Amino acid sequence: TEIGSPPSSPPPVADAAATTAATASTDSSLEFTRTTPAMTPVKTQRDLRDQRTKIADEILDTERSYVANVQLIVTAFMHPLMNHARASTALQEKQVQIIFSNIEMVLNLNRELLAGIEAQMLPAVATDRRRKLRNERQERRDSE
Repeated sequence: TEIGSPPSSPPPVADAAATTAATASTDSSLEFTRTTPAMTPVKTQRDLRDQRTKIADEILDTERSYVANVQLIVTAFMHPLMNHARASTALQEKQVQIIFSNIEMVLNLNRELLAGIEAQMLPAVATDRRRKLRNERQERRDSE
């Protein structure tokens, strides 16, 4: 063949996987053609599903941890300081409210977010949690 002219036939191919790879590289319509037995679309979908599950579990664990930590702040610090402020002249309730701002609203919002996440991931757990949250909200309304 002359320089610059196309080859008359493709080079010899060693095996079927290389043939598939060579064909796929010259024809873009064969983009999803299997190149090796280990790289199948089913395995790729399984890997993606596993990755999504791990990410969702991480989000759920993080939200649970966050809610538990905010709850700890409210019960271990805010409520005792508020009780102290009611009994003392050194610290006023308004000061405690300024320090903790809207932390109870944040806690309630994140509890509901956690319940929603659990509803998508753990239907049985979420049903119990939502029922408990509804009861807590109703009790707060009734006490106000």
